[in-house]
Amino acid sequence: MGAPELVRKYEQLSSEVSYLESFLPKGLGKPRIDTRAIWKSDIAGFTAATDDALKQGQLATDKWVRRIGEEIYGSFDLLMPYGGNIQYHEGDAGIAIFDDLEGAILGATAVKDAINKLKPVILSDKTEKQLKLRQGIATGKIFTAVVGDENRKIPVIDGQALEDSYEMETIADKDGIVCVDEETYYQLKDKYKFTRKEVKGKTGYELAERPVLTASKTNRTNNAAGLPKRNIIP
Repeated sequence: MGAPELVRKYEQLSSEVSYLESFLPKGLGKPRIDTRAIWKSDIAGFTAATDDALKQGQLATDKWVRRIGEEIYGSFDLLMPYGGNIQYHEGDAGIAIFDDLEGAILGATAVKDAINKLKPVILSDKTEKQLKLRQGIATGKIFTAVVGDENRKIPVIDGQALEDSYEMETIADKDGIVCVDEETYYQLKDKYKFTRKEVKGKTGYELAERPVLTASKTNRTNNAAGLPKRNIIP
């Protein structure tokens, strides 16, 4: 995306701030545009496991749904101690926002560790399906807001970084930790080791070494936007 397109996009997002402010319920947080990191996830093997459970009937489906909530979404919650604001998850897809880039890397590592430790899914034909997590992180200016009322708060996110996080997730190695965009790479390359990769015209940087998750990193907070820590669209 060239400079003219970036300027146009920024002006468009700025106009959305003024527009949405008129609809924003009191106390739900003011819309903002600033530079943040977005985490995006997807789980290889999830669709096959879901289809298999549906074919087996209600009992198997209910058991799989419980596992999604307790194990998969429970794993996503590990982003929060590292400053992640979980904005969305549906099925195996998740989106979270970080103010701190290092927190995003550490949170992604914690989620990856948790998913890797899950027991395989036993399919109806008695074969095992090991769930594999792909994660992407992108950094850039994004628009965030919360609309709705006190009973249901719906996050609104827009910006190039959101689109880039989707791209990084699609080219991420399911056996790796996380793939980041160029902006995230340049801000963290002196602290972490990455491997550059190109897939179908898309360039990303795969985290090459697992970082150490120290206890001192678990008290991060980044709720400056006034967004709820866990605002899930069911």
